[in-house]
Amino acid sequence: MESHFKKEKCLIQQTELPHDLITQSILARLPVKQLIRFKSVSKQWYSTLSSPHFALAHFRFPHPSSTESLLIRSNDNIKLLFFENGDHDTQIVSECKIEADFDVGDEKLLLVGSCNGLVCFGSISGCFFIIWNPITREYCKYSKL
Repeated sequence: MESHFKKEKCLIQQTELPHDLITQSILARLPVKQLIRFKSVSKQWYSTLSSPHFALAHFRFPHPSSTESLLIRSNDNIKLLFFENGDHDTQIVSECKIEADFDVGDEKLLLVGSCNGLVCFGSISGCFFIIWNPITREYCKYSKL
């Protein structure tokens, strides 16, 4: 049977997605672990993914996960435990020791609390606080005035 259709050349036009669309609608929905890898794509992506504006956009989207994490500090050791809550039990999936290179001299730190992935430590003397991001290992030290 002979075909009556004329075969046409199909051209696919590639266009670039706007940077704002990529960051606000796509990247902001991804888990942090993937975002860390994407910082090496380009200088523009590194700058965007490191910005406070992107962090706010990222927190707007829910990131469902059955994996929870717990930060434990004893003496000079900091461990991050990942665990899954099952129907009848809780299992540790993995754990990792975290290197925290804070410039605190001989001062001892107390774990104050955490929120949205950031961890707050305070000096025992009350002279300063440290806000730390364990994923990026960046921190800010705030001294008492």
